[in-house]
Amino acid sequence: MKIAILKSTNRKNSTTHSISEYYKTELEKNGHDVDWVDLEILPILAIANSMYKKNENKDETFLDYQNRLQTADRIFVIFPEYNGSYPGLLKYFIDALTFPDSLKGKVIAITGISSGNQGGAVGSSHLADIFSYLGAWVVPMRLRLPQIKLHFDYENQLLDEEYKKLIALQIQQATEPISIVNTLV
Repeated sequence: MKIAILKSTNRKNSTTHSISEYYKTELEKNGHDVDWVDLEILPILAIANSMYKKNENKDETFLDYQNRLQTADRIFVIFPEYNGSYPGLLKYFIDALTFPDSLKGKVIAITGISSGNQGGAVGSSHLADIFSYLGAWVVPMRLRLPQIKLHFDYENQLLDEEYKKLIALQIQQATEPISIVNTLV
């Protein structure tokens, strides 16, 4: 199964990067092919030059990112809480994707992280609404990782056993075969 991890911030040396690396390691341990789709290294002009354009006129770097999401079987969106929601860069990126085909039918797992107590709860809800509007199937377990600095160090070592269990459960939910029974639970 091909998995894309969308690291949804351009902040350098971010905790989001470290959490995304943890997901990548865990997914690869389970035998999944993981593609790292990192908004930190996507030039902002690639998004700007792709906005409101059909595929043939979009920036080539942006098209590469879009194609990597389109060819993934599952997408994990890891985002930091910004101002009570998710980063504006992520919305800008989503808005530049070809509508409505880019995310239609995709299975998307959402994980929010924050230094505070919310863990991106509101941003997670906002993203779930957007992805649903775009025709994606959002994994029911939208994971929140609040007070992340207390549970994670910067050497890619997740310290909290409960967080490890929650991430493992979300990975299991997101990578299992989708059936009508799953969608009713």
